[in-house]
Amino acid sequence: MSPHGDWHASAQRNLFNRMIGQLYHCLQKGELFDEQLAFPTPLTAAA
Repeated sequence: MSPHGDWHASAQRNLFNRMIGQLYHCLQKGELFDEQLAFPTPLTAAA
């Protein structure tokens, strides 16, 4: 596997783990998922 493929697979695992953690939190707390809270838009990109 190329270094680029290793980086991509690692990035996908990181994103998946983050989303699973957020889902777990929502289920434990009985809260609805808020995409803006979970993945806030950086202020520089919003401007």
